[in-house]
Amino acid sequence: MAVFGVYPRPLPEVTDYALLRILTLASVLLGAAACLKEEGWPLFSWVIFLGTPFAFWVSWKYRHVKNWWLLLGLAVLMLICLGDFLWNLSKNIYDPRIPLAKLLLWLQMLHSFDLPARKDLQYSILVGFILVCIASVLSRDNTFLLLLVPYLVVTCAVLILNYLSSHPGGEKALPPAPALLRKALGLSLAILVMGIGIFTVTPRFRGMRIRNLPVSFRITFPAFYDGRVMNPGYPSTRDMGWVEWKGPRQAWGAFNPNFYFGFASYLDLTYRGGLSDRIVLKVRSEEPTYWRGLAFDSYDGRGWNMTSRDTERFSAQDPPIVLPQEIQFPDSREIVQIFYIEQEQPNVVFAAYEPYQLFFPTESVFRDPYGGIRSPITLERGMVYSVVSRVQPLNVRTLRSAPYDIPPALAERYLQLPTTLPERVRKLAALVTANYKGLYDKASAICFFLQNHYPYDLNIPPPPPNSDAVDHFLFEERKGYCEQFGSAMVVLCRASGIPARLVTGFASGTFNPLTSYYEVRGNDAHAWVEVFVPYHGWVTFDPSPGYTQNPGPTFQKQTWILGSVAEYLKNALSSLVPESLRKRLREAWTAAHFRFAGLKALWVSLLLIALALTITAFAFGSRNLRKGIPSLAGLLRKAPEDNRGAVRKVFRSLERYLNRHKYPSFPSQTPSEYLSGIPAPWSAVSTRELEDIYLSARYSDHSVTGEDVEKARAVLAEIKTIRRASRRWTLDA
Repeated sequence: MAVFGVYPRPLPEVTDYALLRILTLASVLLGAAACLKEEGWPLFSWVIFLGTPFAFWVSWKYRHVKNWWLLLGLAVLMLICLGDFLWNLSKNIYDPRIPLAKLLLWLQMLHSFDLPARKDLQYSILVGFILVCIASVLSRDNTFLLLLVPYLVVTCAVLILNYLSSHPGGEKALPPAPALLRKALGLSLAILVMGIGIFTVTPRFRGMRIRNLPVSFRITFPAFYDGRVMNPGYPSTRDMGWVEWKGPRQAWGAFNPNFYFGFASYLDLTYRGGLSDRIVLKVRSEEPTYWRGLAFDSYDGRGWNMTSRDTERFSAQDPPIVLPQEIQFPDSREIVQIFYIEQEQPNVVFAAYEPYQLFFPTESVFRDPYGGIRSPITLERGMVYSVVSRVQPLNVRTLRSAPYDIPPALAERYLQLPTTLPERVRKLAALVTANYKGLYDKASAICFFLQNHYPYDLNIPPPPPNSDAVDHFLFEERKGYCEQFGSAMVVLCRASGIPARLVTGFASGTFNPLTSYYEVRGNDAHAWVEVFVPYHGWVTFDPSPGYTQNPGPTFQKQTWILGSVAEYLKNALSSLVPESLRKRLREAWTAAHFRFAGLKALWVSLLLIALALTITAFAFGSRNLRKGIPSLAGLLRKAPEDNRGAVRKVFRSLERYLNRHKYPSFPSQTPSEYLSGIPAPWSAVSTRELEDIYLSARYSDHSVTGEDVEKARAVLAEIKTIRRASRRWTLDA
């Protein structure tokens, strides 16, 4: 009966199979959990986890009812979700991933209230898969695998069950639960092995060419911010350098292992303590380099200070904030970095030197005279910002030929040394650089001297109260860590007439090939040196033992992931071995390497032999392997045949047969038109019965029996028989 001229929509074919619905629910919940975990478990997570099972129950209970009122309510709620999505998108149009994921989660829960038919369950499976894909994009650690593996097993079970039960009577012929689980595990294992194999042999190309880079929601900062450094681990650093310096313990208190004391306006060389190894930053970058923070220009014998307190403000209503460069080089290259704050950090904006585009949550940032960028707020956990830096490739030949053309203002600031500096420090600088003429060569000689004559040691006592920190390190202690090495190089460079400054920040961290992020830990906080070379700007040096002398990007075209995975696993496993045992193993390996010169070639040969044996064993055991892991073709063969599908298959066979004999079918033809136009000699066969059976199977709700299938096959066989008989008659004639 029509209401206002509109005929009611017929009920879809309802699926009453409860196990299929339960497994679909499990697949959807696992996909939602993976996505919500990467979003940091927002407040609406509990609504998704409670609302989705309830929605599945409502859909099951009212699956045979025309619940138009429910559909109307769902439509209104979906429009509300769309409005919420547009609102969230307007606050951060440069990274729509989180708003899109939130919209999809809400739509999936609302859609779960109306799942009467099999196709509705299939849509839910697809949405769960999309949520897992979003989670894989947002994932920044390996814990994503803890949800990916069970999701894969459950989803494989759902797909197998959905296919086997999709035919009439298929639900009665389904395998028992243990057999279904074995098939799902086998298929999941095959997918995992294939996926890992493809992943490990895929090259990493330099990417991230997009300019709408990820950034957190816009944050309004306090109007009274004056550009000073704020370190949450040392609250009194808000006033550091603005009042008389009285020593770290009196001003800061006890050492805080969660925050680096080098992120302040004053760096005290007498401060001691070890930093924690928890991850504080995760960086997505095209190239590994140092993440620069602050720089210091004034040395007073006990630490480093910033002579100038001035900062310059840079603002932009919409990202990015553009930062002018000190020197623009025509051969500079861009490096794109995305920073994810995992633990609260000072208001220092870390970036590869020198940044020129900043996608930051605040409207303004501040830059000091030393190139350090400061945020008006501390970097809170969960904050995201992106940086585009321009880096000049290191060209040693041109650096060596640079003249001693140093601007007077720059020389006055970066050649400063205290009058109390012992004379033996100046004599050591002259001795180390005596055989070198160029500015860059002298700096390299000092860096090489420190790296090869002083060991790295974190467990050193503070220098005596009235001593010079650099002099004590060079002549008394003769060991130290990055602050001592960096300070010594800056002082020796200045004593040799080379402008230099001390820089603090983070080393590049450990590259995780599974996530493509650099994992930066608290103890990756580092100090290094920047040397000014005329017409080339500031060149990075790292005099600490175990570090590269000139750290910076290598601009490699690609890196094979397989090698990165092996290196990452080696570092992860070695961290589980005690340091004393690792030291003995390294010594034993070194001794064996010198004793057996061909050991490397031997290892390569053994690996090749092992690979050949593995391939051979796989070839001989492939039959047994196929028995243990069900193939997709095997699953398809075990599926019960559908009568409607069998009739359609017969009709397609007829089309292919007649097409080979110069009677093609056209998309514009109906089945009746096609069958009525069959030419001789096949026109003698009555195709009326085949036409009725096919139309019934294709477009009618009437059941198709096995007898109908046999009749259709008989018509096809008769047509083929006539053709063969016609060919025999022609040959006989």
